[in-house]
Amino acid sequence: MSVPFSRRRASLRTRLLAVLLLLAALVIVAADIATVTAMRHLLTRRTDEIMTGIDQAIQSNPGRAATLADGDSLQQGALDFLPADYYIAVVTADRSTVVTIADPRVQPALPTDLAALARSGQVRTATSTDGTSRFLLHASPIGDRIVVVATNLRQVTDTLEQLQRILALVTVAALATLAAAGVVAVRRSLRPLESMAAQADRITAGDLTHRVAPSTPDTEVGRLGLALNRMLGRIETAIREQEAAQERANQFFADASHELRTPLTSLRANAELYGQGALAEPRQVDEAMRRIRISAQRMSALVNDMLHLARLGQTPDQRTEHVDLTELLRASAAEAQAADRERRWSSRIQPGLCVQGNAELLRRAVDNLLMNVRTHTPPATACTLTARRRGDVILIEVADSGPGVPAAALPRLFDRFYRAEGSEGSDTPPGSGLGLAIVGDVAAAHGGAVTAHPSLPSGLRIELSLPNGAPAPARSLPPDADAEQGGIVA
Repeated sequence: MSVPFSRRRASLRTRLLAVLLLLAALVIVAADIATVTAMRHLLTRRTDEIMTGIDQAIQSNPGRAATLADGDSLQQGALDFLPADYYIAVVTADRSTVVTIADPRVQPALPTDLAALARSGQVRTATSTDGTSRFLLHASPIGDRIVVVATNLRQVTDTLEQLQRILALVTVAALATLAAAGVVAVRRSLRPLESMAAQADRITAGDLTHRVAPSTPDTEVGRLGLALNRMLGRIETAIREQEAAQERANQFFADASHELRTPLTSLRANAELYGQGALAEPRQVDEAMRRIRISAQRMSALVNDMLHLARLGQTPDQRTEHVDLTELLRASAAEAQAADRERRWSSRIQPGLCVQGNAELLRRAVDNLLMNVRTHTPPATACTLTARRRGDVILIEVADSGPGVPAAALPRLFDRFYRAEGSEGSDTPPGSGLGLAIVGDVAAAHGGAVTAHPSLPSGLRIELSLPNGAPAPARSLPPDADAEQGGIVA
């Protein structure tokens, strides 16, 4: 559907050129008007000065004034000082003209209040008797008569008309020159914008790696280009992050579905066996219930870990507070020893450790590190929890003497649903594959990092580093507490 011409908006180039020409036309026309007005004033003033000079010459020469008053020898006396295109006449009190020197075809029409005008000494504009010309008229009393001196403004009018024609031609030529120069200047000035618009169209088509030009801050267009490039960079980063997040979410749901399928299959199989009456002996029923309990625990742990990961992903900016890390680590180590007395637990926690963060998330991360030892090492394994300050970083290490992890598997330990081969406690349900992933996310949320290393001579050592916070309030330690060893020693 075509847009009516009246509703179409002119292009930016056309509007800029129109504004430029309009402003130029207003300035030039105003200058022309001022020039013509000034010239008219100048010519009129010069004419008035000449008439005033004639009047002063008459008044200052008594003999000539008497001659003019007689009127008989007016022409002879006036010719000595009367310029061309000037009119001079002697008028009696009854307005009858005694004698006149002028072009008989063009003469001024004398005003009715000539006597009053003569007494006032003012100059007045009057039209000619035939209405074709205009005169400047001055009257002076001499005896009982009035001498009228007037000048035809024909030359002034002709000069102004010629000036107006010249100014009109100059104005048209100037506007034409400005229009041509404006077209070139506006086109050259807007060429970068047109180029940027074409590049933006290509970017809109899907090429997010493309950038607009120019990219210099020296001009307004350059600053616009830099701003657009920064915006495009943010958009590209946001889209890439969104795509990566979507890909991770899809992979997460796929892995979660796969992980949930195994315990669900076990639950359904044991329930069907019981429902079909295939479990006749109490021993078989007890074994089925044990498998159901383990599957339910595994599903519960998996769902629990998935919820923690979802909360970390949805609220990356967790509420932060001053956390006494020393107290938190001692509590976590004591709970691990109370829950599992088959393994040998020890801790070396430096006093006065503190961070800015979320205490609940940090406790969850430390508990997951200790739970990883319980899940993937055999009984009688030795486990050591170490925490110390090193520069601006607090290092938390959990090392065990278990079978360890193959070197190739170390970089993937913190991937979701990844399980390395290793021994597991006989009475502990298999891990969900999310415990160490939660540790990694908690570390990232606090500006830290987590890495895995082999522990010599055997076992696994996981190192969690966190930014050091303000020092914790000084507290007196128990008399039997060691300065380098807090919590439990087994």
